[in-house]
Amino acid sequence: MILRDAMPNDIPSIRQQRVEAYQEYAPLLPEAHWEALKKSILSEADLQAGVEIIVAESDATILGSVVLFPPKIKAYEGFGDILEHSEIRMLAVAPSSRGKE
Repeated sequence: MILRDAMPNDIPSIRQQRVEAYQEYAPLLPEAHWEALKKSILSEADLQAGVEIIVAESDATILGSVVLFPPKIKAYEGFGDILEHSEIRMLAVAPSSRGKE
């Protein structure tokens, strides 16, 4: 497994993988909360300058991803304050890849 920065052509599959990774929570949440979470993980907040998307890859397949937001950036579209610290968000691992070393 390798860790690398995401490339622009990875973004659509990363976003789809995020939804698949978090889908297990949909039945546990009120529908409005699930829709808000889904909107957040599909947002383009991760495309802001200075934001890093890191992927874990094996055999040319992305197994998971995480987003690092630097300080002094608005990580939450539509609400929240500008961050005073770095923040890791949108950690997602493909359900089929969980538990692997």
